[in-house]
Amino acid sequence: PGNSPRPNRVEPRDRGIREGIVGASRRARRARPRPCSCKEGTPSGSSIRATAEVDPTARLVGLRRTLARVDTFKGRYNRVRANISVAPTAAGLAMDAKQHIQQSATWLDGTTLRDSLNAAKEGDADSQRRVAGAMIWAAFSCPDAIQPTYDVIAAAWLGSARFPDIPTGLAQAPLETSFWDAFFSAVDDAEKGYDAASITARVAALGGSVHPSFRDISEDCARRHPGAGAALTNPVPGRTDLDALGACGNSSLGQTLYRMIVDQGYDLEVLDREAIALAALPPSLRYLNTRILQMHDVWHLVAGYETTASHEIAISAFQLAQFGHNYSAMFLATITTISCTLQRAGFGILMQLVAEGWRHGRETPAMMDTHWEAEWNRPIEAIRKAHGIPVYQSVLPANLFESAAASRQPGH
Repeated sequence: PGNSPRPNRVEPRDRGIREGIVGASRRARRARPRPCSCKEGTPSGSSIRATAEVDPTARLVGLRRTLARVDTFKGRYNRVRANISVAPTAAGLAMDAKQHIQQSATWLDGTTLRDSLNAAKEGDADSQRRVAGAMIWAAFSCPDAIQPTYDVIAAAWLGSARFPDIPTGLAQAPLETSFWDAFFSAVDDAEKGYDAASITARVAALGGSVHPSFRDISEDCARRHPGAGAALTNPVPGRTDLDALGACGNSSLGQTLYRMIVDQGYDLEVLDREAIALAALPPSLRYLNTRILQMHDVWHLVAGYETTASHEIAISAFQLAQFGHNYSAMFLATITTISCTLQRAGFGILMQLVAEGWRHGRETPAMMDTHWEAEWNRPIEAIRKAHGIPVYQSVLPANLFESAAASRQPGH
């Protein structure tokens, strides 16, 4: 009721067409022969009779031509109307994608997530957005959902007969409007272009947009993570001594790290711990975030990750699997959303890297517990063997994005 069309109602867009048909019918009726009351032989009677005796075949042909013109007009009208009402703008598509992603940022059972990943492989846009929503929810609302969510992602993308379910009733923080404004602003700014430093800082800043309850939920999750035991007993680490690294022997981990930092102009810590206020975090989160700032490049070297764009994505999933790194979860959710809304062609590559890095992290012993300063003078290969650390392997070339960018330059 209220939405059902009336049976005999004429829509305004059809009125002109209906009137054209009715008008043609009326003209045809007026052309039919009519009885004449005039006397035969008079001038007026001859004139009327001549008009009435028009060839019926000619009248039929004329009517058919009129109806054909009406049909042509109606077809053109419908095509124009369809183009106006159906063809969305690029901004409209992006808005629809954002709304769908926001609605999908909630608990999702493992079977539905698996089916969404399988459809996403085939390029289904709705399924890709559903995957992004699940990653956002885990990263910014429910950190206890990270492990089962990414286990499903890796199993579905890389192939596995075992699919864990995602528990219900997990502690979660609300995703408020202020968060979504900040999050989608960071996503939209990808069109202007991010480099490694700018996107790192931008994602780190999103931590200030989450609900206040998220910090306590994250702290509790970190304390229970099997790869984060060191956070419960170790003090916050001091700063790495660059000169001590330079004094290490050739082919050692320390010397290799020294050359990496000096030759490529890297910082000893990825971000300034004071600038991002790590001291304000609860104990476990403070330790874990401080330690990974120091050890990120060490893990690159020991676990076999190069410093290319694709390997930075993969090592983020590796770190997330190793100790539930909040920042890595946020980074992966953000770039997945960028892919869904702005760069859909790269979604499959992104998921491949995430799944590979996650599985590698799950299969590698907990590296957060290692006292890396005691390993500076040992060769990297000896460290891998001693700690059972496998080297990252990917089906994709390490310089995939760099090669693609170079091919777009003039002269290629």
